[in-house]
Amino acid sequence: STLKSSILLISSLCVLFAIAGASQITYKDTLVYHTQAINWIQNFPVIPGLGNIHTRFAYNSHMFLASAASSFSFKGVIFYPLNSILLVFLINNLANQIKENFIKNNFLFQLTYSIILATVLILYAFWANTPSPDIAISVFTILGFIIFWKNFEKPNLWSITLLVALVFMS
Repeated sequence: STLKSSILLISSLCVLFAIAGASQITYKDTLVYHTQAINWIQNFPVIPGLGNIHTRFAYNSHMFLASAASSFSFKGVIFYPLNSILLVFLINNLANQIKENFIKNNFLFQLTYSIILATVLILYAFWANTPSPDIAISVFTILGFIIFWKNFEKPNLWSITLLVALVFMS
């Protein structure tokens, strides 16, 4: 039953974000410079002086490299699935935390994770199709807090190392 509900949740999220990923990009920064920066990365790995064309090309996130590596084109439409994948992973993780805290009767954590889940769905579901690093940073930060909260009473080297890595990746 738990496995079936997890598979159903992940499948539903994949369908939701596949639809969102296929929709028109509405995130303003993607329209202004994200797509162009990724195009430069894909076609010309090192371009001296690219920042002279526009300063936004000079100070880009390394998430654009990951987006360039994971993007693909289908019938003339470019897809950037990285943020969708990260959001599916985060939402699945949040749903599991809500379920675990429901079983433990821990109302405070259940409410906290529910609020975070609702916020993520409201704010980021429509931007799943963008290669914006803002979404990845938010996902990594939220995952860092989840790891911290889960291991607050019993920290170990693994959880601390992973938390530090997520914070530095953000």
